[in-house]
Amino acid sequence: MNLLATTTRLDRLEQIATATVKVAPAAAAGVTATANAAGAFAKGAYVQVIPAAAVTSRFRLSAIISDNQSAADEYEIDIAKGLAAAEVVIATIKVPLHGRYLISCDYIPANTRISARIGVRDAVARTCDISVEFSDGLI
Repeated sequence: MNLLATTTRLDRLEQIATATVKVAPAAAAGVTATANAAGAFAKGAYVQVIPAAAVTSRFRLSAIISDNQSAADEYEIDIAKGLAAAEVVIATIKVPLHGRYLISCDYIPANTRISARIGVRDAVARTCDISVEFSDGLI
């Protein structure tokens, strides 16, 4: 690797490390997702976390926040990008409790809708509030 390539990578890493982290939905409780009761970890419908036009520069998700679970259970959370009925899963995590869980994913293009859905081990229509942390305007 040459010096220019190394310098470029270091500049990008510095920008990621010093980027301002935002949360969506902002200044509100997370969106409520409901599991499908059809079987263990059967996923419910997607719920929108970030509307398509809300982030006008490319961005990167850094964490999923789960809160307000309706009961103790093991929750599996999918985070997806894309229009309704055309979602593509970009991260899946299993969480036993409410909390903030770090994730790593590629850059997401500007004006991309982000949604979430959940499933639970006990095959019950449990609910969970979902938020995401992200940084936008990254080069």
